[in-house]
Amino acid sequence: MRVIIVEDEALIAKDLRKLLARLQPTWEVLAVLGSIAKTVAWLKDNDAPALAFMDIQLADGASFEIFEQTEINFPVIFTTAYDQYAIRAFQVNSIGYLLKPVDEIELAQAIEKFQKTFKTPLPNLLTKYKERFLVSYKGGLVPIRVADIACFEKDEIIFLHTFDGKKYVCDSGTMDEVEALLNPLLFYRANRQYLLNIHAIENLKPTYKGIAVKLKLATIPEVEVSREKITAIKQWLNR
Repeated sequence: MRVIIVEDEALIAKDLRKLLARLQPTWEVLAVLGSIAKTVAWLKDNDAPALAFMDIQLADGASFEIFEQTEINFPVIFTTAYDQYAIRAFQVNSIGYLLKPVDEIELAQAIEKFQKTFKTPLPNLLTKYKERFLVSYKGGLVPIRVADIACFEKDEIIFLHTFDGKKYVCDSGTMDEVEALLNPLLFYRANRQYLLNIHAIENLKPTYKGIAVKLKLATIPEVEVSREKITAIKQWLNR
């Protein structure tokens, strides 16, 4: 599941990421945003997250202004050093209100409330994920097992690449829709363009932008992962 953090204090944002990584290791922090302006711009350019953690007092104003400047259709857990904003917080999309420093138990309770309220599925052995995809091939349709898929690639349309080096058109609307059909323990959203099978990854190498994920594919030798996702992908691979 993908979340964002809106926090202008770097150390507090770092601590929150550590807590989230411990409590929900499969969750992905898409971005850490330090101002109203950056948050509004990010939300306009990206798909909405499933959940946001928002500090109320930011350097350029109160985060409630974000709700006035763009449509927020996802739940928010507010974090603040003050308690006088509680009523206003629950007038918007708040599902939690945590006082700083954020306590791990209280954070876990807020997350549990979110999961119960929105019935967020947790990855487990009982969850039913897609087992195969139908793809177009030579004028017909061919089923491809998910276990044979090395990665999905978005390039105007969505392609899937198999471990034996073949490339097919995937009949799905968006990468978000494909991602929702796959087991998050086996597939990772490296960036907006690629969904990777854990068994297709050979190694990771640091770059000036983040890390390069070397794949066991001749057609796609490497995929870039941003600095913001380094911790998440390492935890995903090292669980």
